[in-house]
Amino acid sequence: MASELVGKSSTGAKGMASRPLGTAGLGGRTPPLAWGRAIAASRGRGPAGTSDFPIPDTRSERTRDPATPARGRHDFQTRSRRRYHRNCCVRMSKRHSPPWFCLALSIACLASLPMSAANDPTEGPKPLSDLPLDQLLSIRADTVDAASRRNQPVSDAPSSVTIVDHDEIRKLGYTTLADILRQVRGFYVSGDRNYSYLGVRGFSRPGDYNSRVLFLVDGHRINDAVTESALIGNEFPIDVDLIERVEIVRGPSSAMYGSSALFGVVNVVTRSGANFNYGRAAFDAGSLDTYHGNFTLGHRWENEADLLVSGSWLDRGGQPGLYYADFDKPPASDGVARNLDRENRQNGFLKLGWKGLSLEAAHVDREKSLPTASYRTLFGTAGTRTDDQTHYVRAKLDETLDGGLQVMANVSYNATEYRGSYMYPQSVPGEPDMFPLVDGYRSLWLGEELLLRRTFAEQVTLTAGIEMRENLRQDQFSIEMRPPYGLQLDDHRHSLQAGPFAEAEWQLHPRLTLSAGGRFDHYEGRGSSANPRLAAIWTPRDATHLKLLYGRAYRVPNAYELYYTDGYQTQKPSPGLRPERIATYEAVWEQEYGAHLKSTVAGFLYEAEDLITQAYDNRDDLLYYRNAARTRAAGIETELEARWESGLRGRLSHTFQQSADRETRQTLSNSPKHIVQGSLIVPLYREHLFAGLDARYLSSRLTGRGPAVGGVFVADVTLFAYRWAKGAELSASIYNVLDRRYSDPVGTELTQSSIAQDGRTFRLKLAYSF
Repeated sequence: MASELVGKSSTGAKGMASRPLGTAGLGGRTPPLAWGRAIAASRGRGPAGTSDFPIPDTRSERTRDPATPARGRHDFQTRSRRRYHRNCCVRMSKRHSPPWFCLALSIACLASLPMSAANDPTEGPKPLSDLPLDQLLSIRADTVDAASRRNQPVSDAPSSVTIVDHDEIRKLGYTTLADILRQVRGFYVSGDRNYSYLGVRGFSRPGDYNSRVLFLVDGHRINDAVTESALIGNEFPIDVDLIERVEIVRGPSSAMYGSSALFGVVNVVTRSGANFNYGRAAFDAGSLDTYHGNFTLGHRWENEADLLVSGSWLDRGGQPGLYYADFDKPPASDGVARNLDRENRQNGFLKLGWKGLSLEAAHVDREKSLPTASYRTLFGTAGTRTDDQTHYVRAKLDETLDGGLQVMANVSYNATEYRGSYMYPQSVPGEPDMFPLVDGYRSLWLGEELLLRRTFAEQVTLTAGIEMRENLRQDQFSIEMRPPYGLQLDDHRHSLQAGPFAEAEWQLHPRLTLSAGGRFDHYEGRGSSANPRLAAIWTPRDATHLKLLYGRAYRVPNAYELYYTDGYQTQKPSPGLRPERIATYEAVWEQEYGAHLKSTVAGFLYEAEDLITQAYDNRDDLLYYRNAARTRAAGIETELEARWESGLRGRLSHTFQQSADRETRQTLSNSPKHIVQGSLIVPLYREHLFAGLDARYLSSRLTGRGPAVGGVFVADVTLFAYRWAKGAELSASIYNVLDRRYSDPVGTELTQSSIAQDGRTFRLKLAYSF
């Protein structure tokens, strides 16, 4: 594989796995029925949804005496139920150990359950104290922080939410945040051999560095102050080994977060010292001379102090040869970029907490060589590369006072730096044949946030707060490193952003909740914007959740889009840009089938105005940014999710959407009509050995120019061994196991209309916890 030319042809595993599906039962809602109860009901032992599931009455005459104190009867019955539940599970696991048999049996049993299995929709949800033990044991606490800036059940969130946890991340062999997001319903990722670009429900515009999705780490904003972007490949500041879960909140969230939350919010929740006994060391090696290591120390003390310190590094040699037909012009070039795909990264992370106080700091420095000759640089020449750095320090207070008032405040210092070196031909006599043009930016900002929240009469929850961002430096530069060494761009700016926000959640009925929120943002020198969000959440049955969602969002043009130029060599500024605006309508149906299956159906309509996109001006042969008139996207998503106590779990989703310019009716570039994603984790030997399959299909996509790229199916497989020796983990992954040859559409800054992606690669990883 290493010698081939790419492009020549066109929680711990047990703890996480044992939590069954279903979010009901939290927030006053009843959880779904346990799997054992559904199986028994299908065999005629008792009607589903009732409390007469046959549990042998092993109590003595004395304990069955009505005069016996209630507490004693309850304790004895609880022990009896636990013994029966445990023995029943053991017997069933011995009889039906093959996972495929359990999956088929469960689906057949669930299909046979009548609609009357659900509780009477006219009754209110049962309190947890009234639930049978088998239902209590089946509760899975799937919660989300990012939807409303507070922890709440996913079923109660005023958005369509997906959670990817630590168990899935390691058993499916994910190595970057981009790997995680490419498997999320309605999301897809493109790459140009420098950065990874996130597409959401058909939107992935040229020249957009992920500025339309807000990225958070433990609720802290990562998008910078110059490009308003966040990088999701190896440049992301958090190593994948430190991720506890990723929360994906779809839809506009400007009502809570302001600009950049146009299509959604991605919140990366990190692990804590409590997840480690004392420490963990990990090393992996793979194709393309790839080596990665991580060392973490973590601990939680009895006084609730929690500490995590981690560092990691990555070195990747990359493809030895990459072929691009656009540059195959003998004798000057054979179209092969040799040894120009190298990448290295170093990052560190610190997390310290004590009760309601926390301190968090992160740093990442990543350098990447560019083989694609972007921005008309010399092809096949070393020296064209980019360097990205991100740093932040945040202090946070989160405390609930007497009377139930929650106070959350944080302050942060943030810095992002980018530096690019681009090699161009030299035309000055007596000088070298080439010279570098060096450009970059530096953004420094302070973030301050205050949030107050209180619940009244257990029915109304009010949230109010204010967020401020002082952009101390929004500097951009471009320098030609040849005589007379002139500055092509020397732009220095600073600004202030402030936005008060509020949200009210009102439980009108035990089965009906209304949510209304809004935010007013003022951008110094760029105007103001007010954006609402409305949601109605109805639970007609304990396992059924219906959501009607409406929201508006906006994004102001960032400093890069407005002011950047490299001296009019390839790009010119676009100072006349207007803010983007979007209105969204969405209906979501979430249905739980027993304790282990959950389906989601969502229909959405996006209407955007003045969408900012990169374009090419034929009049002066330069790149620039412009506002598109009106754009519409409409589609439907379906997903089935399953999880069993044995560790068997999986997801399968399909998204059908159509995104087009409303004026020309032309389909947007890099916008697949069909997105199919699936993952499956199968236990092979108890809790020690698992097999993971991760697959995705994208239909054909238009490019900005040139022919469309065809549809592609890509599958990855991982074998994960856990606790095979004390504290040891071992995994082996093969990516693109079918060795599919495919390309992704890219931006107009490249000569190519699409860029070939990697074929089959592999990775071996060993980790030891101590």
